[in-house]
Amino acid sequence: MDGHGDHGSVKMASQNGYSSHQVDQVAIQRIAEVIVAQLNAKRGELIHNGEPEESSLPSRTNRNATYIQDRVITAASIHETSSGISIALVDQDAVITPSAKDEAKSRGIKITRVERSPQLNRPQNGSGSQVTDRENPERAKAVENQLRIRGLRDPLPRLILSETPAKELQHQILNIGETATMVGSINEVLRFGQELDVTAWILDMKRLNLTSAVNVAAKIAQKGSGKS
Repeated sequence: MDGHGDHGSVKMASQNGYSSHQVDQVAIQRIAEVIVAQLNAKRGELIHNGEPEESSLPSRTNRNATYIQDRVITAASIHETSSGISIALVDQDAVITPSAKDEAKSRGIKITRVERSPQLNRPQNGSGSQVTDRENPERAKAVENQLRIRGLRDPLPRLILSETPAKELQHQILNIGETATMVGSINEVLRFGQELDVTAWILDMKRLNLTSAVNVAAKIAQKGSGKS
């Protein structure tokens, strides 16, 4: 090639008052304008069809959001979320009970349906943690880890660690409908376990330290699994 084509384009640009650099800039700007126009048109189409923009959906890395994988969302599902959570993500076809809506409203949590299950705060064991502690979530994780080290695995009974066990007991019975009891020793586990068909055990963390809480939780888990 002799370069006459390139020379001609530069000559034409010069005749029109543009340098070759300016021509490139003008072309880039026109391409950008076309792309922006197409994006705006797509945005308008989404809004017209009643579909939310992607940016309006909760971020899957938002630390104030949590994913609840239950197929039926109950008050217990909402209650077990950590403090500081403001958005609860649930599957598009999940059933949300009226009590769950009331519990979410009382805690200032917005329940948002999502098309696909986000990988946000999803329990690694796939079954959901049954050990909760609203005041100190890390303490609950420590207890659950110790139970698994001892060979006590799913399904674990519902164990709730609390510094205000009486208040928690009232909430579990009146608002969630659990058959709950408050315990602070292994002897109480044996006693109340014989008297009641307990569905939620509240560990009194005013009377228990971490080690004794693990021992009490282990006894509860052994009892639920039929182990001695």
